[in-house]
Amino acid sequence: MSRFDSQCSCEDVVNKEDECLPSSSEDSQDGVSSTMENGDEPEFSQKHYDIEPCYYSLTGKSDRNCRGRVYRYRKDSDLKGFQSHDGTLYRLRDSVFVEVSQNEPFVIAAICGFKYTKRDHVVVKLTRYFRADDIPELSLNLMKQERAELEINPHLCPRTLNRELFNSELQIQQPVSCLRGKCIVEYVKDIRHARAVADFSVDNNTFFYCLHYNQDSTKLASTHYCIRVGTAFQATLPPVATCSVGDEKDRDELLYRPNSIDIAEEEDYIKLARCYRTFTLSGNHMLDSQKNARVIELET
Repeated sequence: MSRFDSQCSCEDVVNKEDECLPSSSEDSQDGVSSTMENGDEPEFSQKHYDIEPCYYSLTGKSDRNCRGRVYRYRKDSDLKGFQSHDGTLYRLRDSVFVEVSQNEPFVIAAICGFKYTKRDHVVVKLTRYFRADDIPELSLNLMKQERAELEINPHLCPRTLNRELFNSELQIQQPVSCLRGKCIVEYVKDIRHARAVADFSVDNNTFFYCLHYNQDSTKLASTHYCIRVGTAFQATLPPVATCSVGDEKDRDELLYRPNSIDIAEEEDYIKLARCYRTFTLSGNHMLDSQKNARVIELET
C-alpha cells in the first residue's frame, strides 16, 4: 500500500535518503539559480529576499545533516519559501505530502507559512485535507446516500473516488523535515466533472475536493454557497399582532393601600412590635423556640 494513496505507486515518491547530504555553497547556489532561470520562482531573487541556510534531519534521525534554504522577504521579514536538500521548492499555498507517522499514509495539506522555533528549527504551518478514511462513517454514509439519490455514482469510478479529499480549517504545524514532495489539489464545483481535473489512472499526485469537513460537528458541507433572491425564496412572515397596554392583564396583587389601614389594626401592630423588641433585648438566654412561643401567645 502506497503512502500517497491506496492505489498509487511508490515510484513517484521523492524521498531519497542518499541525497540527504551536506551540500556545498556552490551546489546550493547553482540549484537556486537554475530554478530562477527556468522561471519557476522569479520572485525569490536576492533583490527582494534574504536566503538563509537551515539544517535539519529526516524523520527518525537525530543528526542534522540535511541542508536546506529559507527565503525571507525583506519588506516584512516573513519566511515565504523553503528549498529542501533535494532541490524541491515549497511556497505558500502549495499542496504537499506530509509524513506525520511512518506507519500511516502521508497527510495532504496546504502550506500557510513558515517560521523559526526557539531552537532555530524551521517549521511549516499547514491547513489539512482529510481523506475519506478520516471522515466518520455516519457522515460518509449520508454523503453516499445523497449521491445515490441524485444518481451521481454512475459518473464516478473507484479510482476517481480514491482521489477525493475534504478541505477543512484544521491547522497543524510540522517540521520541514516531514515534507515529502508536492502535489496538486483542485477544487471541483460539481463532482460529476471530477474526471476533467486529471487522468487519475496516470497522474498519481493530483487530487480534488468539493466538500468541506467540519471537525467540531463532524459534518460535510458544500464549499460553494448560493444566495437566492426573489419572492419565491423569501420567507412568509405572519401578520404582526396588535395589542395595547390596556389589554394586558394585571399580574400584580395589591397588598397595601396608603391611608386605608384601620386605626385599631395599626395600634395592635405597634404593640406587638414593641413586645417583640422587649423580649428580643431582654431574653438573650432564651432559646429561639421559647421566644417564638412568647410571640405566638401575644399574637393570639
